[in-house]
Amino acid sequence: MFKKTFYAFALVAFFATAFATETSSADLEFVASNWLKLADTGDENGEWDQASPIFQSHITRPDWVRTIENMRHQLGRTISREVSGVEKKKTLPGMPDGSYAIVRFKSSFEKLPKATEYVTVIQEKDESWKVVGYFVQ
Repeated sequence: MFKKTFYAFALVAFFATAFATETSSADLEFVASNWLKLADTGDENGEWDQASPIFQSHITRPDWVRTIENMRHQLGRTISREVSGVEKKKTLPGMPDGSYAIVRFKSSFEKLPKATEYVTVIQEKDESWKVVGYFVQ
């Protein structure tokens, strides 16, 4: 009887933990939005600091600052931005398996009135979510 009770308890605890640690789309949107706000305010260094170590290993801080400054010069200031979707994934091409989310934004910039921004976030070992990719279309 004890074994059955213990196993039932272990299963309940496992599933409760799995559901408790599931990150909501709103939380992922919050992480991505706050990261984008850093660029909107000219804090490219802050963006780099808050990005995933994977992101940081692919581009140096000076290269990121230069890249985002050039991109912002071409786009102009941000006029509007709203989340248009969140897609959770376990794998991405060229990336290690893990927990990812691609947060898509419908955006408008001074020089590009209709744009889509994609912010990819990864769940780190400490269970925090950090940006690992950014793309504007």
